Amino acid sequence: CGVAVVRGLADAGALETVLMPPRYPAAVFEPIDEGPVLSRDQAVAADRLTAKLGVGYSATLLDGVTGAGKTEVYFEEVAANIAASTSATATTSAAQSASATPNLQVKILAGGQLEILDPATGQSLANRTWRQDTPITYQGTSFTIHGDAQPGDLFTISDNNAASTDNRNAVQMANLATTAIFGQGQGSFQDVYAGVAASFGSAVQSANLSAGAATQAASDLKSAYDSATGVNLDSEASDLIKFQQNYQAAAQVIQAARDMFNEIIADLMK
Repeated sequence: CGVAVVRGLADAGALETVLMPPRYPAAVFEPIDEGPVLSRDQAVAADRLTAKLGVGYSATLLDGVTGAGKTEVYFEEVAANIAASTSATATTSAAQSASATPNLQVKILAGGQLEILDPATGQSLANRTWRQDTPITYQGTSFTIHGDAQPGDLFTISDNNAASTDNRNAVQMANLATTAIFGQGQGSFQDVYAGVAASFGSAVQSANLSAGAATQAASDLKSAYDSATGVNLDSEASDLIKFQQNYQAAAQVIQAARDMFNEIIADLMK
């Protein structure tokens, strides 16, 4: 029976409502938990949706039949959104050498403000207005807040003379994608790659068009050759019918002449 019937019986007193604890407690969702292995199409869709996080409102249509795996893509984006909204990181780039980076603490305040503190004494050194992914400068040191930092979040910026466990190499490698490494005015790696890909695509398209035109020309030439040298079955059938009719007419003339000759012989014999 349906839910409405059960509720009706309970309201009428025919059934007693008993609250049962769940047999298996629900697991606490953690965005860092390893999810299911996505297929290639699911991974592409998830990456494209993840790229839109934090860039403002946008509408995306995820098209797929029932059972295609859209739910896994939704869960992947929910985990990415939770991870982005509950964590923030700070990266620095000193105007001087890495060893000259001062020891600082950055405290996120309300209203888009932050406070720069001396970690040794807790004394306030300066206040700055900040926005996500926008560099902030203090005494030659530039740092950037990534992610959705909340009021009360505290970041520590300290010396790293050994240059260990930082991300400067990864950042420099990532910057190669947008740096004009092929010379002034040649564009970045991405620009050059896009130009080469477009050039190859144009050449392939032109080759496909030429191949199609050559194939059509060969087909037309073969049709013309067959028309000039081949046997036309319709024409041959028409000629056979004509020859058959001529033969039948000649046969009738011979038969009439034979009948007349026999009549003449018969008259002479009388």
